[in-house]
Amino acid sequence: MVKETTIGSYQFNIEEAEHHEYWNYISSGSWEKETFDVLNQYISTDDVCLDIGAWAGPISLYMAKTAKRVVAIEPDPQIYSQLETNIALNKDIQPKITPIQKAIFSETGQMPLHARSKYGQSSSSLLHRSYDSLSTYICETTTLKDLCGDLKLNNIDFIKLDIEGGEFYTLPKIHESLSELNHPSLLVSFHLNHLMQAEYYALFKSQLLSKFALKTGLLFKKSKIESIIRDTLKGLKGYTFIYTDSGAIVSMNQLMKAPLSVSNQTLLFTNQEWKG
Repeated sequence: MVKETTIGSYQFNIEEAEHHEYWNYISSGSWEKETFDVLNQYISTDDVCLDIGAWAGPISLYMAKTAKRVVAIEPDPQIYSQLETNIALNKDIQPKITPIQKAIFSETGQMPLHARSKYGQSSSSLLHRSYDSLSTYICETTTLKDLCGDLKLNNIDFIKLDIEGGEFYTLPKIHESLSELNHPSLLVSFHLNHLMQAEYYALFKSQLLSKFALKTGLLFKKSKIESIIRDTLKGLKGYTFIYTDSGAIVSMNQLMKAPLSVSNQTLLFTNQEWKG
């Protein structure tokens, strides 16, 4: 069913399909409020933006109200068709948005895409986690460098990255591309819980045992998890400022000393001082 809905401060036409409750949450004004505050401050009319992990497109649509161009990247086959539909339903911004059915990863190729119980929800990931029951879909992957080459993108100004744990394996491999792009502002949703689920599943090869370890708080792989997070952060040292999505300053030194503190935060890496 097509309906008009509010995303941030704008009205859009969307196909809500089976995601009625999710779209109600988005339109309530409670969903991702801080994210919209960041987008309002850091995206301007001449900007090229990437929405990596676009799902059905709420952030891509919102970005396109201001930005010159938006690339919406989503590998999940179940939701990608809705992403395309939602873009087409908004004729005023449709020419600005380029949808890509791929996953950004450390190399170009193919990988299984994992999901909890079904594809199309917002938790699909390249990581095989304790609670995943689906791994049947093989998605196309691409690097940030190859994506820019394929789309002839000479500059990117803003990147939103929300890929359900994949950030810990993607970000360490794209620091050179970020440098070549003059370090576009980068809004990252960290998913420490997804990383831990993937590492514990890899350790036990059993959903039951890995779930038990997670629930009881056992940290068998704490040192490895901390090392993965530090490697992720090392590739982001070209940024002058780190902020929470509410504007609180964060120290890279503190994150490196206590890497588990990234937790499930959304952090902004940027070379532009917060003005909100």
